[in-house]
Amino acid sequence: MTQLLTVMQVSPGQIMPLVWRVVHVIDKLAQDSNVDFTLEDLLYMYDIKRVEVSRYTFFLKPGKPSLVENSGANDRGWKKRYFFVEKNSLGKSFEYLRDGWNSEEILPLPVEDSSLSKAKINQLLQKYSPKERTFRNNLN
Repeated sequence: MTQLLTVMQVSPGQIMPLVWRVVHVIDKLAQDSNVDFTLEDLLYMYDIKRVEVSRYTFFLKPGKPSLVENSGANDRGWKKRYFFVEKNSLGKSFEYLRDGWNSEEILPLPVEDSSLSKAKINQLLQKYSPKERTFRNNLN
């Protein structure tokens, strides 16, 4: 997620919940499988699109397999749990975070059709069942 926020030059609040879920699940599956899953691998499967003023989400590219199943859950009551913190209070390891929101249109992130990305994705698809690839199943 760090690399995605840095490349897009957006703040964490500009990323829709679906993106957080997808990245969380893929990160957990890749770590458990010792697969070095990169931003390029993620962008091989997903397009990042602006859906609201300065908010972004993923759209699965046509013909690409979905590594994360049932990730479109409704987040009712999220506003009650949402809070802001000052970037300075988080310490040096969070200096990559952007101050404020980026209201400029983000250019499409270039990605090549990679056989290495396809191999990593297929490895995870073969190892984990659809149920094991859900957000609910990977909460911890």
